[in-house]
Amino acid sequence: MDCMANTLAISIENQIAELARLSKALGLFLDSHDLSPKAAYAVDLTIEELLCNVINHGFEDDLPHTIDVTVEVEPQAVVLRIEDEGREFNPLEAPEPDVKQPIEEREIGGLGIHLVRDMAYSLRYDRKGERNRLEVRIGTD
Repeated sequence: MDCMANTLAISIENQIAELARLSKALGLFLDSHDLSPKAAYAVDLTIEELLCNVINHGFEDDLPHTIDVTVEVEPQAVVLRIEDEGREFNPLEAPEPDVKQPIEEREIGGLGIHLVRDMAYSLRYDRKGERNRLEVRIGTD
């Protein structure tokens, strides 16, 4: 883990158990900045949703893979960057779930990405070589 004043950079393995280590480091980092509780919650939930997707669906094998996470606090935004070598997946192209349908009639999946889209004011995805790169910006207010 590398933590400068306004940036937290951490690499985790593609194991759900790694989320606890990340959550602890993220909590300490966010507590050291003057973020609203709403912004801190949105950052935490966004990272958890996105990383659960990468860990559970991003890799075609059970081998260890590294996921790089960077969190940067800027004056008006918290910028999240997630990079992985998993299968190509652009969450911006994922279909919107029909949240008006009763739960028992909805297709499984898509709600996490829907939440992320609602909490973020900017999402950007690109694929460089064999790596997915996702940037999410969440307001600090």
